[in-house]
Amino acid sequence: MEKDLMEYLIRGKDYILKKLIISEIISIPCLCIIAFLIHEFSVIDIMLLPIIIIFACPLFLNLWYINHYFFYRIEIYPDGFYIRTNPFKGKSYHYNEILSAFIDGKTLHNKYGKPSETIYFFRFVDSQGKRRRIYFDDTYCINEIRLIVDRISK
Repeated sequence: MEKDLMEYLIRGKDYILKKLIISEIISIPCLCIIAFLIHEFSVIDIMLLPIIIIFACPLFLNLWYINHYFFYRIEIYPDGFYIRTNPFKGKSYHYNEILSAFIDGKTLHNKYGKPSETIYFFRFVDSQGKRRRIYFDDTYCINEIRLIVDRISK
């Protein structure tokens, strides 16, 4: 697969920026609260540990957004594709190496049990039997992922 023949490029930078900015805005006050609570840590503060954990949750989400922003990349070529979801997991695949591939949606429900959102995954099994599941934003790149699935199905 040559870089000159790349047909499509899906990057996390193209669609995760708004979520990253919102997450940063939420996490800055949380980080200040955590710093204030930990500044003079004592035995009494152990009771505040659940509150510290609650304020630390947006920071973990923020790390996922930062990883997605900098490292998420799918390159589509005429004879294969390249997927990198984090700095250490980038791999190229030829279409004939993939045994099966499909798009899978998972519906998330709100606290009342009503469907609130559907997240999508590109799932495939390579020739070694390893199963991969790649999250993607359906509003941004569903057609490109369908193109990969169609090429594998041929």
